[in-house]
Amino acid sequence: PGLELIEEIIVEDVSLTLPMMGALLLLKLVATSFTLGSGNSGGVFAPALFMGAILGGMVGRAAHTFWPGIAVNPGAYAIVGMAAVFAGAARAPITAVLIVFEMSNDYRLILPLMLATVLATLLAEAMFTESIYTLKLKLKGITLNRGRDEDILSSVRVADVMRMEHITVSVNDPLPRLVEVLARTHYHGLPVLDENGNLAGIVTVSDLDRVREGSVDMTTLTVGDVCTPREKLLTAYPDETIGDVLQRMSRRGLGQMPVVPFGEQNKLLGMISRETIVRAYNVALVERAEVQHRTKRLQLDNVDGTEFVVIELGPEDTAVGKTIQELAPNLPHECVLVSIRRDGRLLIPHGDTLLQPGDEITAFIDSDDEAALNSCLHGRKVPASE
Repeated sequence: PGLELIEEIIVEDVSLTLPMMGALLLLKLVATSFTLGSGNSGGVFAPALFMGAILGGMVGRAAHTFWPGIAVNPGAYAIVGMAAVFAGAARAPITAVLIVFEMSNDYRLILPLMLATVLATLLAEAMFTESIYTLKLKLKGITLNRGRDEDILSSVRVADVMRMEHITVSVNDPLPRLVEVLARTHYHGLPVLDENGNLAGIVTVSDLDRVREGSVDMTTLTVGDVCTPREKLLTAYPDETIGDVLQRMSRRGLGQMPVVPFGEQNKLLGMISRETIVRAYNVALVERAEVQHRTKRLQLDNVDGTEFVVIELGPEDTAVGKTIQELAPNLPHECVLVSIRRDGRLLIPHGDTLLQPGDEITAFIDSDDEAALNSCLHGRKVPASE
């Protein structure tokens, strides 16, 4: 019935009054909300088209009533309304234009469709950060940013994934030796150190290719003559998240970056590459799946006696300065440390994770063990009212 009504509105064979269309719009909105909110199976695509067609039909009917010479075809407003509502709900303006244009096959509606879908998408972005589809993932704890899981990207630090054992070359090494090292290691680039062991730059296969294209004798050049100097390098810091680093690498098309301390810009700590980031991302996904599995298993075992608690550590608490592994013997048996919120970042706790002041620890525990958990983390008994 909904799709038939859409077709009738488009072809102008509509005998519904404005109040009736308004009532249908409200009822459809309520019915869709209750269906999806209650967890029942129900789509979003067809309801969005239905409500968009009704809303556009109402606007077209009202415009035709007041300006019959301008708004000649109310059905065209229904088509534009369908595209606008779906584009705003799904954040997919191009998809909405193509789908609705295929339904109408009217070239004259291209410009109104594009204008309406872009305005609807911009307005929806300003009002809500999530689309109707990503909102469902958000409620499950999955936050996507351009197709990537943002929670995972923001929970892994550079220090956790950087390659500590790296091969370096000296600024004074001749180019033939560099060619030999690159051929032996199969690396596309190597960090360059000066006489004092400080970072002097990075040399890549592309640098060698540029030299080969010229007429200069390679045996007369050194690595320092062809490498990218330190002042032109992008570097990463150990405390940065891999999401921030990956964004900078993608912007410049880099395959790897040197990692340096925040206070010593010329000291090389390690290298981070896209391969190591991908590996760390996959490992973090597996670890989060294991945590979710353990949490669900505890929920099944203790359905009526479990809860999530959030505990913030103070500077004087016993757990500060200790690792999860050191605290493990004193933690309650029915307890899972799910996550740690630190400086706006979400961390997945490991055995070697060092707790710091201000950490917000989310734990899934048996309700009777809350006092024991507080005693383990704070070093004192905390009343249940806190």
